[in-house]
Amino acid sequence: KRSTMCLEEHSALASFFSGRWDQSLDRDAAGRILVDFSPDIFMPLVNFLRQKRIEDPSAPVEPPDVAPENLASFKRMLTYYGILDTVWPRPEGRWEAAWGQIEIGDDARVLTVNAQLDASYHAAAFNVLRLDRQTLPTWSFIVSKTRPDAPWYFDSFAVGLVRAGDQNRPLQWKSTEADLLLNLSGKIFQDASILSTDLQGTMPAEKRSFEVVIQQDKDRIVMMLDGHRRLTSRISSDISGCACCILVAVTYPWIQIHLPPEGQEKQHRVPAPADGILKQAS
Repeated sequence: KRSTMCLEEHSALASFFSGRWDQSLDRDAAGRILVDFSPDIFMPLVNFLRQKRIEDPSAPVEPPDVAPENLASFKRMLTYYGILDTVWPRPEGRWEAAWGQIEIGDDARVLTVNAQLDASYHAAAFNVLRLDRQTLPTWSFIVSKTRPDAPWYFDSFAVGLVRAGDQNRPLQWKSTEADLLLNLSGKIFQDASILSTDLQGTMPAEKRSFEVVIQQDKDRIVMMLDGHRRLTSRISSDISGCACCILVAVTYPWIQIHLPPEGQEKQHRVPAPADGILKQAS
């Protein structure tokens, strides 16, 4: 079915079978599209996508069983079609553009923007990894500065949540700035000055990077900074209790958002709030 082959909407595979190129595709005498991969390589993908269409998010479909002698060719085909991460998801997920001129590294691990505009959060990206209390209670990334002399502003970056669909992707791939929930001050929309070079004493300007840990906790999103500063914001009822995708927006070109190095992902426990480190955003 065409819908099966187009399951990963933004992939080269979906583009190939979308119908837009039907007039230019090679076909056999019966009018069937010719695929330049052997059945031993291509059919495991087709069967995987058939199961993926009816997947229960709580019980993800296992990668296809491919003969060892075909595995390298199978992975090359997946890379060619842009769906390697669909079959073998990275434990830390990957970035997909949400809005604006967001710059995503070639390995889909690093976010930045290449220009400074008047507006905060003028570019953003989703991480396709689903965040929920049952299967992935916490998720992390590293924020760093490429300019040692640059300050930390409250709007250096912001995070939010977007409800996930049945697959590991944001529902309908749509989001706006209204979905952002937390920045370095706690609140997204407030009159507090962004001109403090050390975030009012909480983040020294000379600090080059720090770890951010995110948790979706009942009706709130929780953000920990380097394991000690805890910021929270209430989330809307339509996504409370649902599996969500993380949304990250960036304001300044010297700010980079990094996924943790492969093999170094770790589980975090977000501690209960202690006096003096809890901030709530309404």
